[in-house]
Amino acid sequence: MDVKHESILDHNSIQRLIDFVHSLEEKLSSVKTTHDQLHELISVVSKTHETILEELATIKIVLNKKQDEEEYVLKDLFQLNCLFSFVKNNFN
Repeated sequence: MDVKHESILDHNSIQRLIDFVHSLEEKLSSVKTTHDQLHELISVVSKTHETILEELATIKIVLNKKQDEEEYVLKDLFQLNCLFSFVKNNFN
């Protein structure tokens, strides 16, 4: 009779196991939800990073063009100043 009694789980033990399994399922579900949210966040961060890099590249291009334009304007002003000085000195 001892062997038979030891091999059979009593109702309380079974209920505790059921509760444990249920609790474990809930925790695993919560972990999966957190994993999915993190995956979504990583995706958003990656897209944002790419967008920022693209915008910075565009800003760099615009600033380089602006700098080139200013250099041309300065060269033109210098040439005009030289021409003005030449005319002033030679034709006055």
